[in-house]
Amino acid sequence: MAEGKPLISRVTTVTGCVKEPDNLLLRIGTSVSDAVENCGGYTKTPGKIFFGGSMTGSCVPNDTVSVTKANNGIVVYDEADAKMPEENPCIRCGRCVYACPVSLNPMAMKQVYELGKLDDMEIKLHVMDCILCGACSYICPARQYLTPVFKDAKDIIAARRASK
Repeated sequence: MAEGKPLISRVTTVTGCVKEPDNLLLRIGTSVSDAVENCGGYTKTPGKIFFGGSMTGSCVPNDTVSVTKANNGIVVYDEADAKMPEENPCIRCGRCVYACPVSLNPMAMKQVYELGKLDDMEIKLHVMDCILCGACSYICPARQYLTPVFKDAKDIIAARRASK
């Protein structure tokens, strides 16, 4: 609460396959469909909608979802752009290691995850330090989906810690 007033609206960027991408002052609780209508509607059939951004944002199920105080962007992808490219085997190029802003080893973390060794991920490879920025997944020429693996590992480890 700034100035003694509750947060009731948020500047939100609406972009992607909308007619007129724009920054809108939206009231908390406004649906994605209403925000898109304020931008002239869709240009193509929406395939995926993200809150936040395409690298670190979260995918929402449909356009009836409401804007919250944490949402600063709505990105709408059409059906063609929403398709994920096929993942290929890791070629051990090391680009993910150099791209990591926290100096982790994403290729080793994924390999250890696939072996089911979450304790090693936590203690030796420090997966809990991962900020889930998506840089490793973005830079990977083999199109490895690294960030979702690390999010899953972090969620499992956090649940284990909470149950102790």
